[in-house]
Amino acid sequence: MSIISLTPTELDKIKATKKALGSGVDGTVYAMDSKTVYKFYHDTSDSVCLIGAGIYDDEGVNIKPWQELMTDNRAVRENKKPINYIDKEGVILSKKAAIIKAAEKQKYVKLTKLPQAPIMVDHRLVGCAYHRYHTIWGIYALGLYPPSVRKKVMRKLYVKLRELYANNIYPVTLAQKDKIHPFSRQGSNVLLGFGLEPQIIDLDGISAFYSDTFCKAANEAYKKSLSSFSLLALEVISGLDIMDEDIDVEYFVEELKDKGIDPTLAKEIVDEYGFKDEERIIKLLK
Repeated sequence: MSIISLTPTELDKIKATKKALGSGVDGTVYAMDSKTVYKFYHDTSDSVCLIGAGIYDDEGVNIKPWQELMTDNRAVRENKKPINYIDKEGVILSKKAAIIKAAEKQKYVKLTKLPQAPIMVDHRLVGCAYHRYHTIWGIYALGLYPPSVRKKVMRKLYVKLRELYANNIYPVTLAQKDKIHPFSRQGSNVLLGFGLEPQIIDLDGISAFYSDTFCKAANEAYKKSLSSFSLLALEVISGLDIMDEDIDVEYFVEELKDKGIDPTLAKEIVDEYGFKDEERIIKLLK
């Protein structure tokens, strides 16, 4: 896989002349052409995110088994690492290695675009190349359509998630939107493409977890992803903000009966703050 190398001058020129499509927690996205965007990270250090508990090689890779890191009391969060990847040996990869490994999974993933290549400046990772989506709408714009259409689109999204899960890729912040402009793509990790095709984005960021095997950390990420998806599905289908702290749960559940949603399932999602099993998610999407 190719690595994109830029000089400091070329990096500055891109930031000065290319259109910025948006900025999030991880970085700012610039349109390079009709098919590609470059995402430049706010934090360009390539240290692993756990310090005081690691064993590092010359590439900056933490080679201490993740099982030990998870239980080491000395571990401290240093910064928000743009991408989390644990390989089959239990190694927590550096940013550059993680993006390369994530891009290699694309040959197995057909329904979702993954990071394409790391971007380097003077041997330092500064971002990654990604597929460009031509849309201004986030998934919550489905609120403009009938509940039957919303369910159909959410079922499509769930199929894409299942493919990612099969390849040990777990988007963990799907139920995310801009509070002021919820229909906008800003703040959303799921977009609406042409024909209302749902597109999962930001799979190079802290909102995604990768692994080579279904390890303990992958199982935790899997449950987080399911939980976030169930919250997203219920909010989109119902058209209600169930994450509002002031929500009247009983009134909310009654409202859902008219939208063809099982009120028992709805109440369980609110009470549990999202399902962590696929059986109830499938029932919700019927």
